[in-house]
Amino acid sequence: IFNMEGFGSDGLTQPGMSVYGATKRAVRYLTVSLVNEYAGTPVVIGTVSPGIVVTEFLTRDLYAHDPAALTARRKVLSIMADRVETVAPPLVAGMLAATKSGADVRWMTPMQALGRLLASPFRKRDPFTAPAGEGRA
Repeated sequence: IFNMEGFGSDGLTQPGMSVYGATKRAVRYLTVSLVNEYAGTPVVIGTVSPGIVVTEFLTRDLYAHDPAALTARRKVLSIMADRVETVAPPLVAGMLAATKSGADVRWMTPMQALGRLLASPFRKRDPFTAPAGEGRA
């Protein structure tokens, strides 16, 4: 059983994300509780953290009330976001490889995020229009 983490699971808040963030915070609690409750059983329970993924939630729903906010955040999103086609295969592989409960399968580690930020002046990315199969870097 892998539960999907997302913005807010670590307690961070952002305007317009209260309901989404609260549910993701609850997912973290649920996962930790299930890991403890099913300890010693063959059931593998963990979390999967895809990072920022370009979906309709991001491009349409999240900023529906304020399209200018999406435009304002697009530069950062172009550095940090990825397409579903890019993140899904390694996340699925990580989940399938997990053999112990408490596994945390992550797409974007803090070091990878730092690398993207440092490389951003030299490497232009546009996950909003990039072809499928774009690399992870």
